Amino acid sequence: MSERQKNLFIDFKNSSKEDWVKKATSDLKGEDVFEKYNWNFDDKITLEPYYDNSDLKAIENIEAFQNRLILKENPTGENRYWENLQKIIVTDSKTANKQALEALNNGADGIIFDLTRAQGISLTDLLDDILIDYCSISFVLGADFKEHLAAYTDLIDSKGIDHQSVSGIIFLSEGHQSPDNYLEAFKATINLPGLLSLSIMSTEQTASSAIAHLLHSTVSVINAFEATQLDIHQILSKITFGLQVSTDYFGEIAKARALRNLFFQLSQAYKADGFNPENLHIHAISPAWTEEKYQPHANMLKATTAAMSAILGGCDSLLVEPEDYSNTLMVRIARNVSSILKEESYFNKTNDPAAGSYYLEVLTDKLARTAWQKFQEKVKQEKEEIQ
Repeated sequence: MSERQKNLFIDFKNSSKEDWVKKATSDLKGEDVFEKYNWNFDDKITLEPYYDNSDLKAIENIEAFQNRLILKENPTGENRYWENLQKIIVTDSKTANKQALEALNNGADGIIFDLTRAQGISLTDLLDDILIDYCSISFVLGADFKEHLAAYTDLIDSKGIDHQSVSGIIFLSEGHQSPDNYLEAFKATINLPGLLSLSIMSTEQTASSAIAHLLHSTVSVINAFEATQLDIHQILSKITFGLQVSTDYFGEIAKARALRNLFFQLSQAYKADGFNPENLHIHAISPAWTEEKYQPHANMLKATTAAMSAILGGCDSLLVEPEDYSNTLMVRIARNVSSILKEESYFNKTNDPAAGSYYLEVLTDKLARTAWQKFQEKVKQEKEEIQ
């Protein structure tokens, strides 16, 4: 550091948190600034109006979880990567194939084919001309998921595609997300290591409850696999968490970060010594949002801030849902949100922008502690019910 840089702030006095409190109290004519301006996040977390470096000293292992997502061997110079996924609701194989090719040629890194409304779908027609080994192919499946997975693996083998190059996520639709079904999906994709078949979702409204639910569901799934004698690392490598991203900008950043930290803690309880925080795959979903006063582009505004939260929080894949899947303009706008944040806003150039932020680090820590407590209460309640 040059002398000029050292002297840059020489005329500015360092101020402590105590100095800020004194000034704020004076301006408020003696009122307690922390009592007057604190606010509640989630359902049990109280946040203060001011944080500084002194607040980070109480957070254990804070640096151990920072900057974990950097692409150390990426030749393009990008520090972060996430997949920009587009969902296609399939009713006709050839129509959906055309939509998928258009999306892949215009910014999407992968496709999520929703087959829950389809009948008599031909995967050969659906995936025609799609380079399965060069993009992410995911499916939303219902009761017939085993038949679809068998057909997909047969198609991969018939094309001579390297199993190691296949990637994507298998989403089991609501009502089919049971430990037994997860086990069947796992078995069907065991030879495709990049196809994540244990996609665990939560519909809980508060951040801490959503995290606790995801962790508890994961434990149920892992415990259901005990009789299979599978290696814990193999199970963990197939897990992805589906996080719905709301309009709470900072809260959603903290939610993804807290989930990654807690899942790492959970993995250690299963003695998965080689598993690291960055190994967890987080799939972020920005549901369609309509607010009359912000129309006609309310969802575009919400999707942008939601996508920013998901990326800053450390998601590995991102789905921005349009207001209307039949409206090609809305579909294109939703798909382009991720592309613009990457190509024009350079969100892929910094691996962890939230690291060291006094407010976000404290929020992440408080949220993680609250979620872990709720998770433990769920486990305790379940044990009592069994007894």
